Amino acid sequence: MDFEEFKERAVSEIGNMMGEGQAELYGIKRNNGVTLTGLTAASPGAWIAPVVALEGYYEELCQGADFGQVIRGIWQECVENREGPGIDIPAFTKWERAKENVAVKLVNYKANIGLLGTIPHKRFLDLAEVYYHVMPTDSQQLATILINSQHMEMWGIGAQELASHAYVNTQKRFPAEIHAMAEILQGFPGTVLPDIGEGVPMYVVTNRLNQYGACAMLFPKALKGLADKWGCDLYILPSSVHEVIALPALNGDADELAETVKEVNASMVLPEEKLSDTVYRYCHKSGKVEIA
Repeated sequence: MDFEEFKERAVSEIGNMMGEGQAELYGIKRNNGVTLTGLTAASPGAWIAPVVALEGYYEELCQGADFGQVIRGIWQECVENREGPGIDIPAFTKWERAKENVAVKLVNYKANIGLLGTIPHKRFLDLAEVYYHVMPTDSQQLATILINSQHMEMWGIGAQELASHAYVNTQKRFPAEIHAMAEILQGFPGTVLPDIGEGVPMYVVTNRLNQYGACAMLFPKALKGLADKWGCDLYILPSSVHEVIALPALNGDADELAETVKEVNASMVLPEEKLSDTVYRYCHKSGKVEIA
């Protein structure tokens, strides 16, 4: 069974299991132009509908799973997503409440040029600052919404007001955290570390959730602490949208480091989580981040 047939059969099967409502295919747009095939299961009158990415389930089928078992897995995810977490809709639609939950993240500018035409953003070197809303829920899960131009129109605000609140909230709710390599290997086993050389001190800069932590480059207070410690500039390697790696600029050549980053991005980083192949430099004297 090819993927096209799988999609159509999945929609039909889930639609039959729903009773009321409708199952449809939906394109899930991810970072860097990555689009997944989603299946939505919308109940009548519902504000939101769960979206289940089908690629992973098709892979299970290709690896030998029974079709009925795969469909039951899709249905179970639909039910779980529909029943929770409980999302407070007015917390998003009303700016007086929404402004407390907007934050900023960094994405690659060139890879997202089409998307950037529809969302508020600000250029940062070869990257772009974009903004998202963290939905308050009744569970420990985080539900985020990428803020677009229609949301700003709904709220009646401009880009500067949005960015101002996002900067404050990000630093307050998701402050940068620094982890030495030993801590990373113990606490973040999935983190990809480039092979820089034995004995070179490296630190991962992220946040407490390890989510969109690369935006620490926008708020370089944490980087200043490392630069003060080593007494020199820093090289900043973009590990992913979730974290960057800092090391003394005394170690390594920027061009060689860029080749290493490019190799790691191509072989070990998910396409939608790639930030850049560029090496950045934090200037100890000016306190600014620039392209190395």
